[in-house]
Amino acid sequence: MTSLAHSSYDFRAIDWKRIGLFWLLACLISWGGSYMAGALMPAGSWAASRIDTSIPVSLGPLLAGLLVFRRVGPVSWAGSQPLRSWLILALLPLGWLVAAGTGYDITTDALTRNVLFTVSVLVYCVGEEWGWRGFLYEALLPLPVMTRSVVSGLLWFGWHFVFYKDLLNLNFALTFLGMILIGAYGLNAAVTRTRSVAVVVCLHALTKTSLPAPYSWAVIGAIIVLLITWPSNRVTTPVDAETLVPEEH
Repeated sequence: MTSLAHSSYDFRAIDWKRIGLFWLLACLISWGGSYMAGALMPAGSWAASRIDTSIPVSLGPLLAGLLVFRRVGPVSWAGSQPLRSWLILALLPLGWLVAAGTGYDITTDALTRNVLFTVSVLVYCVGEEWGWRGFLYEALLPLPVMTRSVVSGLLWFGWHFVFYKDLLNLNFALTFLGMILIGAYGLNAAVTRTRSVAVVVCLHALTKTSLPAPYSWAVIGAIIVLLITWPSNRVTTPVDAETLVPEEH
């Protein structure tokens, strides 16, 4: 006879010192990146009018993760379905090209600007998501799903204070905190299902771009279909697997 051995989530399995170091380095690097962005791409410059100038800020979580954790285990860039991941990533810039090709009233210059800005937003999200949904996601795997989302969400929220001055307004900060916690749960769920950083990069970028309706709804619908039909490939945590143990008599 065999029975399932009882397993519980072990908070002691988390290397909190390393996570704290990761968060501190992410904040320091992003703080420096915010000043770098202002120096290299000041308001009124060519870059400031065409791309997401906060790209240097996103280097914080990425570089901190590389320095502290060095590798990502169950998660990769394209995940368990590379073709799907690349397709999802391409949907936003393709949305603008489809809009222009199907009669949306936009000049060639405006189309170029929007495509360029969308691509730059994706680049920004690469740095941020590799840090929070790549390196940190793996570091928090021993935690329950909801706890993992709350912890990562609070760290992600705190990091924004380094460069997002609007958070000094209490009402806005509380609203933003709610959005961050919901976003952290959703993005963590997407990583768990797809094992792909590229997918969450696109999901994050959706909140920072302005593709016009109905094209934006078409992109969102396509992403939802691709995620719903994604073959189940759940990331297994150290405490998710229940082990069969011989029952003693």
